[in-house]
Amino acid sequence: MLRIFFIIGFLSVFLSACTYESVEPKTTVVVTDSVISYSKTIVPLVTTQCNDIGCHDSGSQDGDFTNYTGVQGKASDGSLLKRVVTLKDMPQGGSGFTLTDKERGYFEAWIKQGFPDN
Repeated sequence: MLRIFFIIGFLSVFLSACTYESVEPKTTVVVTDSVISYSKTIVPLVTTQCNDIGCHDSGSQDGDFTNYTGVQGKASDGSLLKRVVTLKDMPQGGSGFTLTDKERGYFEAWIKQGFPDN
């Protein structure tokens, strides 16, 4: 009988120590209260994080981000949002470059605003 109480007590302490925590994926901070400027916000990010490192430079088969047309093409086909904001696999891991969640938010807001050439 004492053994049963001991087992029940042990199980209640053991089970009460177990917790389940749901880990929510990080979400991007979206700046939506102002229009994101392509020339002032997106170009500096693309220049330092994408085309200056040789990935999306002039003539690149992966997309030429040295001009609006190249960036706009990837924004309009959904791949820029997917790779930069959703998957967060751009810039690529081995490049030594990275975007903060705030910077990813600028891309997301700019795309959702219709990727204006401003």
